[in-house]
Amino acid sequence: MRKQLSELAAQKQQIDRLELRVDRLNDYVESILHDQNEINEEIAMQIELINQSIAALKTEKTQMDNRPKIGFVTGE
Repeated sequence: MRKQLSELAAQKQQIDRLELRVDRLNDYVESILHDQNEINEEIAMQIELINQSIAALKTEKTQMDNRPKIGFVTGE
């Protein structure tokens, strides 16, 4: 009976250590996911800025196409 009680206490300590390791691992994974989420938000903002810049360049190009041409008129 004493042997079983001592084994039970040892098993309880081992379970406590495993729970602590799992908790630390869980915290680590959550911090990684949080960092990944922040990176994704930054990338999304950068992509939005790129899209806005491309749209602005397209409107400038259409405005430049509509202006009168400068130069000599040839017979062609």
